[in-house]
Amino acid sequence: MGLSGVLEAIIGLVFIYFLISVLCSGVNEAIAQEMGRRGQFLREGLINIVRDRWLFLRVINHPLVSSMYRDVPGKPRTPSYIPPSNLVNALLDIVVLKARQIDPALAGTANQTLTFDQVRAATLKCKEGGYQVADAILPLLDAAQGNLDVARKNLEAWYSSGMERVAGWYKMHTRRALLVVGLLVAVVFNVDTLAIVTQLSRSAELRKSLADAATQVVETKRFGGVELKTGEGDIKIAQDDLKKFALGIAAYEKQGLPVGFSC
Repeated sequence: MGLSGVLEAIIGLVFIYFLISVLCSGVNEAIAQEMGRRGQFLREGLINIVRDRWLFLRVINHPLVSSMYRDVPGKPRTPSYIPPSNLVNALLDIVVLKARQIDPALAGTANQTLTFDQVRAATLKCKEGGYQVADAILPLLDAAQGNLDVARKNLEAWYSSGMERVAGWYKMHTRRALLVVGLLVAVVFNVDTLAIVTQLSRSAELRKSLADAATQVVETKRFGGVELKTGEGDIKIAQDDLKKFALGIAAYEKQGLPVGFSC
């Protein structure tokens, strides 16, 4: 095996593990969606932001937020994403509502548009009532210098930073889950690096087939008729294409690639 054969063998090995990693990512994402993992982490993040259970329940049942739910609001199947503007406007409405329950003197007229002074007064009243979220909201209101639109932008940035933290939690969880999924996929496909390298060193036809397939994937962003999508630094496949993608990998067994239990 000459230098070109060695390069083809290396490309083939890297390509096989690339396919396996994409499959693992797809399987993990399918499990996460089925179990509603993203929604679970979002729910934890919202609880950390709002702190008080009464406020949290009112926020997720607010029309601006409840419309994000596929099923009944507040149930475990929390949406995986809530736009910052929806969350902030809902939170301000609920803070004002709570303040008016504490002090009826703060009640305004029906259908009255909220003003900055009303929102700040309501937040102060909630702070007096021991609601921790008010401690976070007040400095952001004061930084807006009386402009409610600016205050909303400040609060949206605050919420987004909290969601970035949640995204970090989710990524850490995903790494651990991928380790387990990777081990399972390796067992299912009977992946053995030494056996693969040995077969690649022996079969010029297999080396060329894998090298050509790798080139085609780079050029077309497709493998086995399945589109490879890039996003957030990852390469993903649609859940409906998981079986087709896995069969595409297994098809190399007929060309002598030692994957599966018949090898």
